[in-house]
Amino acid sequence: MEIGADLAANTNQQNNSRRSGNFPPSLWGCSFASFTFPQTEFESYSRQVEELKENVKEMLIKSKEDPVQNIEFINLLCRLE
Repeated sequence: MEIGADLAANTNQQNNSRRSGNFPPSLWGCSFASFTFPQTEFESYSRQVEELKENVKEMLIKSKEDPVQNIEFINLLCRLE
């Protein structure tokens, strides 16, 4: 038990003795940390996504004629993520 405590104490001493990098402040500031997405835009995008999902389902159902085309279409959809 004492060995573990000694090791932890040595680690803490090493961490406290590290020098600061003294990097200059970012030119961008913290403006990205407080970004808010308007709810109306979010709802609009959500509706568009649902419409596109329905279109993709229709396209997939219509592509039953050619199995190779169907597999290529599924492969394309998988690569979008």
